[in-house]
Amino acid sequence: MKSVFLFLLCFTTVRPTGACWLYEKQATVNKIQKNLALIDRFSVDRQFFKDQMLKMPKIFSWAVSQIGVESAFRDCDANQDGSISLIEMRETATCLDSCFKLGVVNLAI
Repeated sequence: MKSVFLFLLCFTTVRPTGACWLYEKQATVNKIQKNLALIDRFSVDRQFFKDQMLKMPKIFSWAVSQIGVESAFRDCDANQDGSISLIEMRETATCLDSCFKLGVVNLAI
């Protein structure tokens, strides 16, 4: 199953339009928002990633390592305050901007 997923992920990331057939950014951010609401948060910081990697199944730590924490902050932390808010996730053009990123995040959440 994972090999099929990875094949589809690779296939969709090669598309010249940059669009993703499998996932939508808005739906992914909505999932993130629901999960953060469960723990009364509206943003994530580096410590959040570290804490979650210790508590969560290996798939989360795999996802974080695939995207990279620093890469996520470079792509998503528009105001560079060390925290990625839900607004930044939605509105920053470089945040969750590829099918690979969307696929990894959706796999982890």
